[in-house]
Amino acid sequence: MRNLGYINMARRPVFSIGGYFPYGDIGYMTPLPVALYGQVPPPPPGYQMGYYDGYVVVYDPLTYFIANLIDLVQ
Repeated sequence: MRNLGYINMARRPVFSIGGYFPYGDIGYMTPLPVALYGQVPPPPPGYQMGYYDGYVVVYDPLTYFIANLIDLVQ
């Protein structure tokens, strides 16, 4: 997992459950680090989990609807 100390909190986006992942940032989403897989529940069928700027995001890969998220910095 990336070092959370390097996250620029002033430029960090704010996500909310029920919102959508910004289209321009989709390319920056990375797979969930393997170390976190055992610590979070599995996503609902059809959804994926990704990591972005200190967030674990559970999203629909077709619409990028955010079903759930975990803020690792908070």
